[in-house]
Amino acid sequence: MKKIGAILLALCLVRPAAAAPPEKADATTTETKKAEKTKPEKQKPFVFAKPGEVSTIDEKSIERMLGAHGGKLLVVNFWATWCSPCVAELPDFAKAAKEYKDREVLFVGLSADFADQAKKRVEPFVKKKKVPYPVYVLDVDPNKLLPKISKQWNGTLPATFYYDKDGKQLGARLKRLHAKELNADLDKYLKLGKASGKQEAKKKPAGKERT
Repeated sequence: MKKIGAILLALCLVRPAAAAPPEKADATTTETKKAEKTKPEKQKPFVFAKPGEVSTIDEKSIERMLGAHGGKLLVVNFWATWCSPCVAELPDFAKAAKEYKDREVLFVGLSADFADQAKKRVEPFVKKKKVPYPVYVLDVDPNKLLPKISKQWNGTLPATFYYDKDGKQLGARLKRLHAKELNADLDKYLKLGKASGKQEAKKKPAGKERT
């Protein structure tokens, strides 16, 4: 603030002080605040249902689940109680889900049974088979869902899709899977995830050394 003369200073002491003009916002601070407002919020992890409890799931919830499942690898198995190959592979999926749990592999079953049969038919079936992972009954428009999952998939069951921690689809199996194939897929995609993680770490700038 510039210095003022003695007379003006004396007047200021007698008269009430004038309100100071508002400080101009720093351009950098303003831009930073704008950036913070426009920055997209990180998606919260999807909350899965408890094993044995079956409910319906819509298209938006499926998209959120795929993008924010919270694991290193997500295995999505499309099946139905009336599909014999689907039922035949359930024991292998149940076993793998238990064996790979400590490696942050998540399993989820999406049933193509009628939505109104979630509690009457699918839930008792899942409990009887002791399926150890979440199961949902699809409540979607297949014509909209199928292209989003895979353009190569026509909806035949069973079908299994693998997603990484960021929701990127790593691969698919459009047939019944046996234990050997399933375990080989899991090991392959877990290894792929580790390699991807190492590459991302190399891209990050090194921290400044202390002097």
